[in-house]
Amino acid sequence: MPHRRAKPGTPRLLVLLVEDEPSIRAVVSRVLEKDGYQVLTAPHGRAALELIASLSAPVDLLITDLSMPELGGEALVAELERHQRVPLVLFISGSGEGDMSHLPGPVLQKPFTIPQLKGRVRELLEPPRSDRQAAPAPQGAS
Repeated sequence: MPHRRAKPGTPRLLVLLVEDEPSIRAVVSRVLEKDGYQVLTAPHGRAALELIASLSAPVDLLITDLSMPELGGEALVAELERHQRVPLVLFISGSGEGDMSHLPGPVLQKPFTIPQLKGRVRELLEPPRSDRQAAPAPQGAS
């Protein structure tokens, strides 16, 4: 099912991608932009904090690598929690860092495919469709 793009005149959802590997940052950013998201990027957590502080609108989704120089993804989210500016979070990780169940968001393991990335982002940002609940129950059914 293709991603539904925002209607003209409606604001696009804002995704902040924090990834220290330039090639991964470029591919993920390009994929998400083609899907209609507004994407900002940062090479590490400290740069992400500076970027978030400069924004007038909140970030809808933070996609962050767990292991980065200067400030990793888990520390970045902890810092955002201190300032009550925590968006939805999707962690990406290239290493088996053990048990990650304590993280405040799902983890997408590298290497991941474009459909896996798009699916995870869609799960987080698009509410589930409730078509079945919208139809009224038949009258006189027992």
